[in-house]
Amino acid sequence: MEQVQAVETLQRMGNALYGIDQVQELNGMGFNKFDYQMWPQVSGQGAQMARLLRKYHRQLATAFGEDQFQAAMSAYPTEEHGTYIKLYFNPVSNLIFSELVTTSRMGREVFQSYVDLHKSLGFFFHRETKCWAIGPHGFTTMDISAYEERLAQLDIGFSNHVSLPEVQKVAAALPAPKQEAAQKRALSITAIYTGEPSTPFKFVIAFPFHQGLVDLFSNKSSQLSGITEYDPSNRTRITFSLPLVEEALVKAKAILENSGWPIEENGMKRAREYFAELSSAARAPIPEVQALLPEGKALFPFQNEVVRFIDSSDGTFYMVDGGNALCGLEVGTGKTICSLSYVAKHNLKAIVIGPKVVRRNWVNEAQAWFPSLFKGKALELSLDKIRKDLALYESAARRASILSVNYEAAEKVWDRLMLGGLNLQDYVLICDESQMLKDPKSARSQFIMRIAPCFKRHILLSGTAVKNRRVELFPQLKVVNPNLYESADEIRATTIGGTWHNMRRNYISMTKREVLKDLPPLISSIVEVEVNGLPDWERGMQIGDFSALKAEIAVGKAATTVEFIREITDTSDANVLCFSDSVEATMAIYSALSKDKDVNPILHHGQMKDDWREQAKEDFQSGRTNSRVFCTTRQSLAVGATLTRASIVVFNDLPWTPADIQQAEARAHRIGSKETVNVYWVTVANNKFDARVSEILRAKYDLTKKVNEGKQLSKEEKAWLEKPISRDDIFSAESKIIDIGDDILTTPTSPRKSRQADAS
Repeated sequence: MEQVQAVETLQRMGNALYGIDQVQELNGMGFNKFDYQMWPQVSGQGAQMARLLRKYHRQLATAFGEDQFQAAMSAYPTEEHGTYIKLYFNPVSNLIFSELVTTSRMGREVFQSYVDLHKSLGFFFHRETKCWAIGPHGFTTMDISAYEERLAQLDIGFSNHVSLPEVQKVAAALPAPKQEAAQKRALSITAIYTGEPSTPFKFVIAFPFHQGLVDLFSNKSSQLSGITEYDPSNRTRITFSLPLVEEALVKAKAILENSGWPIEENGMKRAREYFAELSSAARAPIPEVQALLPEGKALFPFQNEVVRFIDSSDGTFYMVDGGNALCGLEVGTGKTICSLSYVAKHNLKAIVIGPKVVRRNWVNEAQAWFPSLFKGKALELSLDKIRKDLALYESAARRASILSVNYEAAEKVWDRLMLGGLNLQDYVLICDESQMLKDPKSARSQFIMRIAPCFKRHILLSGTAVKNRRVELFPQLKVVNPNLYESADEIRATTIGGTWHNMRRNYISMTKREVLKDLPPLISSIVEVEVNGLPDWERGMQIGDFSALKAEIAVGKAATTVEFIREITDTSDANVLCFSDSVEATMAIYSALSKDKDVNPILHHGQMKDDWREQAKEDFQSGRTNSRVFCTTRQSLAVGATLTRASIVVFNDLPWTPADIQQAEARAHRIGSKETVNVYWVTVANNKFDARVSEILRAKYDLTKKVNEGKQLSKEEKAWLEKPISRDDIFSAESKIIDIGDDILTTPTSPRKSRQADAS
């Protein structure tokens, strides 16, 4: 590999370890503290980068491949191995410096011992020289022999041309140091205008040592919703986010309440005014969009902000301005409308690929919101239709402005239908529910990543862009900005704050709590019931048996769920949306409720014809059938449906992930909700399998929300969230559930026994 190419490769490898945050040593990932401080000094210098990165062979070979690592290193042959300390006196600063010189790999344990040794002797790390330093009088009182002996134990020697006695003699001849004035203790936050469109202000946070503030700004802490960048040269934290600064100020004031430390704000007033004006302008109606909307329709202010973000998102890889965004808006905030508004604003066409259940929704929304552009020009495609008359739909596809097709059908007909004379440069590729692309090795993800370069503009939509792990973002980010990460391992090598900082020009995230000020809250509760005779976990049962056990329990407790729903309908006027993962359980609940004419339930599941399912949703939402209860399988209604007529959501049984729960409950809690939505998890208290699954999901529920909002997790939280549910998790009494702090569930107003859980 040529040295020019090697420098670029080494730079990318080092940046992956360095990230944008202060040093992280989580699970052995990233630079150690010394190398983290050294990287900015050697960055761009081939030989020095190679020398520094050799000790991280295992990490870099895993992330970038052994061949690429060795090829980059071969451009800079290894020097003769050796490690020694060079001591010297600087008469200007009156300090003795201990410089570590090494060309060999030093393990973390040895390096930490080297650091601990110097700290114990009174040395401090000198930022300018990147060496350990000590005052001359502290040096004269050292036991030099013991110092040399302990270094020898670490296999570290001394430079031959440095004489310890001479250094000690010079140090002893110096006058005693004067007592310096006490340093003013203060936390200062300085806002600096950068002029950059995406990051107009840089906020520099500085403070003397205070354990509470160190913990607050630590990148291993979960006290702040993100991580600030660390500048080792002057020990300041840096961020470009005003909300993060405001959050830090509130928490810092609480920490320093009784300390007497002042908090200095420099330029913050100007920054606040600037962002207030920017937010006001971003949320204002977009004339080009408003002119196309029918009378009586308008975007919410936050939706205008989303459209403008899509307009300004980074599209440099595709040689366009904007139009390449991952919209991580929470379910129910109108992501569909925002995407259609961008397409309409620029008079473009769109190919929408998503789950089967949302195909028709895109056609309906396009024609309802922008009839002048899409009325009669929106086409829903399915394999059944195409098989009946391929020529007809091939011709219709070329004339349509909106093509809506599910992932499976798109993959099968792409080469014949989609590429049949379509100029894809005029289209926006929209991937709905893009969390379905989380596995980069899946056929679906490979298909989308293959066709993405055919388009210039890409919009990905997901209320749960991250379900369990950040690496699930890789295929999605690869579509909107291929230059951002070369592999999923690069995402794994950065911190959570680093990932969100890197993707800030392509990713926007909003929660209903943030943007829909008038949207009623959603309250979730666990309802404990007693049901005898249900199957339960038995010794020797394997994880593969859990699905069958779960389905049996779902059917077994259906009668109790019916009783609970009847309590609701008998004591209130509320309408109910009831979920189960089991078709058999759903039909049992429906059949039992059908005996009550006042309830008049509606049945909906995946084995019904598409038209019947669509009619069922329309009948319930419109209210014309006077149905009080909508009985459905979760899988058939997880996305692409609005049933805001229901103010009560009941889960007869739970899915395996909290993200799936959020997707389902958002069918009722979204734009159009007019009252508080109460969600109930029916749990059999005397069944250890059912109760334990609810307990695990309750704990993971809030952690998933934190990840999707870009918030920082602790090391323990992150490891536990990413760990799949195992047999030991469910049945071991000693298996730990992460403490997530304040409960987010409230006790339901029900005569049945219930227990407080997490409320959202």
